[in-house]
Amino acid sequence: MQEKRGVDTFDNMSSRALRDLEREFRFGSVGTLVISPTRELAMQIAEEAKKVVEKERKMHVHVLVGGVKSIRQRRPWDLYPKDIVVATPGRLLDLLSIPSFREALATTQTLVLDEADMLLELGFREDIQSIISHLPSNEQRTTFLFSATMDPSIAEVARASLHEKHRFIDCIPPGEDCVHKRIPQTITTLQNASEMLAHVMRLIAHDQMIHGPRSKIMLFTSTTKLTDLLANMVQSMLPALPGSNNTQVFRIHSMLDQAKRSRISQRFRQCDNLPSIMFTSDVSARGVDYPSVTRVIQLGVPPSKAMYVHRVGRTGRRGRDGRADLVVMDFESAFVAFQLDDMPLEDLNPASFATQVEQLSQECDREPLPKLVAPIEPRLQTLESALIPNAQSRIQAETIQGVFSSLFGYYYSLRQLLRTSNAHILDSVQSLIQGLMGLADKPTPSPAMRQMLGSSFKPERRRGTKRLNNRDTKPSKFRFKGPSSGKYPRS
Repeated sequence: MQEKRGVDTFDNMSSRALRDLEREFRFGSVGTLVISPTRELAMQIAEEAKKVVEKERKMHVHVLVGGVKSIRQRRPWDLYPKDIVVATPGRLLDLLSIPSFREALATTQTLVLDEADMLLELGFREDIQSIISHLPSNEQRTTFLFSATMDPSIAEVARASLHEKHRFIDCIPPGEDCVHKRIPQTITTLQNASEMLAHVMRLIAHDQMIHGPRSKIMLFTSTTKLTDLLANMVQSMLPALPGSNNTQVFRIHSMLDQAKRSRISQRFRQCDNLPSIMFTSDVSARGVDYPSVTRVIQLGVPPSKAMYVHRVGRTGRRGRDGRADLVVMDFESAFVAFQLDDMPLEDLNPASFATQVEQLSQECDREPLPKLVAPIEPRLQTLESALIPNAQSRIQAETIQGVFSSLFGYYYSLRQLLRTSNAHILDSVQSLIQGLMGLADKPTPSPAMRQMLGSSFKPERRRGTKRLNNRDTKPSKFRFKGPSSGKYPRS
């Protein structure tokens, strides 16, 4: 009887009253709330949502992300209906202190948690729980959870946010491999960091000689400061590449403001007639779609196996070919052995690969591809003799210390996965910086590093830091000092 009265009430309402009621509902209630872990992904989702509703002039998409002043997002909130809201957890929590946001979210009809595994990995579990506490119960809303990996932590979030009778849908057809399993993947383990720049440049040159102007590379690094350093160094070494100065170099990381990150993303996305390289931190690792990426290069181990999978997933998308290369130092071997043991990684010997690149350059010089600058082989030979030492000589002292501190902090946070001692992490990172930057001596730990190391820190006496002369001396080799693989407990 109650439902019948409700129908009679609506039937008896005038058209104007119905329009007013509809307006009140659409302006005062969120239709669909999409929560994304990063700004880049949130903005990409919003752009796609706008395309879906572009023919529905009444429908509006709100974007609530950090990196821009909140006032720019608060004004449209009161002026337009809240049909689709795409947000990052931090900005959404900030805005929940405003009554109009709380009231609208309290009647949300649909919740979407995108890249749920990354939301957890970035530490948003409590934020997500707090946001969900402001929404209707899971019996009163429709909820979707999307994740590329499904580990126990994801299952726990699913139980908390989804209806108890939720369904699991696997988007990978039976018998078909995941993208990260069918992409050719190599691993190069370097004994000496002085080989790193030359090897990375050969990987880039290899891709350019194969794909010509369609070469589109994403190079992932461990920290923001390392991203900036490598982008600057490679920029100065472009003359050695097959694409030479035609090569477009981009960089993106969390320290750039959102407007700049958006412009860079769009430029890289649209770059399809010149060789291009995007140096990036993990802000680009998940969900963000850069079409036609021909190769992913990872410098150093990622923070987790899931992040490795997501990085690899930037290439070979939509059925296209792709390739992934992982370049690590010897002290990172335990991470590879135990975290990536089921990945189809093929060993790539740097010396053999250098020969392969040399032979390919000779072939390209005989039949050059468009946008590649001939001759290639003589210019590649200038890498170790001139271009790398020149790039290293330009590095400022404050840059050395900044990259050293950031890398030590990164690897220190992975000490359990690296299965080695704090002292060995320090020594290994020092050797990494020494070889990468061409220093005669290892950099000196900061007071903050010494405090983190505690009693394991034993200072060394030094005469000072000098630039390494590649023609006279080389940094000493170092090897992984952990226990033998047979003594490791399997994780």
